Amino acid sequence: MRLFHTDFDLQSKVLTISEERVLKHVKVLRMKEWDEMWVQNTFDDVTIRYVCTISDISNKLITCDVISSSQQTKTDWPGMLVWLPNSNDKLHLIVQKLTEIGIHDIVFWKNDRSQWQDISVKKMSKLCKISLEALEQSNGWHMPDISQVTNMHERVVGKELVLFDFDGDTPSSMHGIPTDRLYGVVWPEGHFSSRDYETIGFQIVKKLTIWDAILRTETAAIVWWWILQNLT
Repeated sequence: MRLFHTDFDLQSKVLTISEERVLKHVKVLRMKEWDEMWVQNTFDDVTIRYVCTISDISNKLITCDVISSSQQTKTDWPGMLVWLPNSNDKLHLIVQKLTEIGIHDIVFWKNDRSQWQDISVKKMSKLCKISLEALEQSNGWHMPDISQVTNMHERVVGKELVLFDFDGDTPSSMHGIPTDRLYGVVWPEGHFSSRDYETIGFQIVKKLTIWDAILRTETAAIVWWWILQNLT
């Protein structure tokens, strides 16, 4: 069933959508009256999802009859600090895949190997669009918060960092550690530099390793988030 995460109006179990992006998708997919679709949006930390049947499609409006609804509250899963890669393709892949596997907070940070100075407003808008498409295609519940920090400490105040680098403990050592204060930290290709450790060392609660291979940043972000999510 096709999911759309979008603004809508709901009156007496009749739901209407006017967003141009959704109208375009519905037409491309050749959806028609009586087809079912999921429509959801997030209010504060609660996402409400409606199962609907389309009753009318016009050039500017989709009208649906609500069959049922469900909701999910955003949980306190840990977030992920990811080194700001020097490639748009890598940046896009990281956001896409972390959204698909359910991360709720993606924070990009610069270290002494980052070539980009900032994620521009235009580039951030593109990342949010990629994340939205990934959320809808994976039937996800929550859009992640995506941001960039220069001063890492300001972003993770009160949090504890799980560092993914060589010569660390096995992931199984994470069992039983509360998740609501944890942020995973992913290295650039290679590993963290001594300057990186000077910057973040005092907040490290765990250092984890799964093998000696050097993972690309985008691979490491996906692998380690999945491990962190399922072992804590």
